[in-house]
Amino acid sequence: KTKVSLLLIVVSCTLMLSCQTSKLLHATFESDAVNGLPNKALPGDPAGDEITFDAVIEPQLKVQNSTISGSRSLYFTNVAIGNPPASQRFLRFKGASTDLSKTVWFTYAAQNVDPGMPVYVDVSDGYSAAIARLIIEANGAVSIVKGSDYTQYELLGNVGSQVHTVIFTTSLASKTFNVTIFKESGPAITVENKPFIQQDHTQFHNPARPTITFSHQGTTSSHTYALGFVSISKEKPKNMP
Repeated sequence: KTKVSLLLIVVSCTLMLSCQTSKLLHATFESDAVNGLPNKALPGDPAGDEITFDAVIEPQLKVQNSTISGSRSLYFTNVAIGNPPASQRFLRFKGASTDLSKTVWFTYAAQNVDPGMPVYVDVSDGYSAAIARLIIEANGAVSIVKGSDYTQYELLGNVGSQVHTVIFTTSLASKTFNVTIFKESGPAITVENKPFIQQDHTQFHNPARPTITFSHQGTTSSHTYALGFVSISKEKPKNMP
């Protein structure tokens, strides 16, 4: 098996076997109908986790057969949907309520299937306080946003069209996050101790609803970002050093 396949197995098994109090969200698409929308009400533990999206982006969402992780994935494609407000373009994976002062890990597996416009990956408290933004370009280049004005970027590496697993490690105590990206081949991409976008501690809700959000903001070309699974947990993935 490839290195990333083994990683996905370890991460998936670890998160599924974690105790209920540590798991905040676990989304796979194995029970969803092919060519249909994902089930917003996620089955199983934990209680309270959910997928949310506005009706306007439903044409962009389709469950498909895939081997990214398991047998099905959610294809998120930037097909034409008119020009709705940016706030209506988000695909959100919202975790159960938790104490955000504890370390939280956000993990997902994905692949650029039909590159076009960039996809934006945002981590937040589930309300209005931003933690981090990752940008996946059409060619697979990966950057993070630096600063609260969203105009400065730091290039981290490139995932191309490879299946990749992204792990955000977030600490409200230090207002910093780490990102680790495992690919099918080549070394992992790792950056540490990057500052939260929102640095004002009082702006974070606690208890929070830790949330990872995907969005296409451009409308000039298509881009499919296929998601194999999404998990949020208070337990460190055992594959991480």
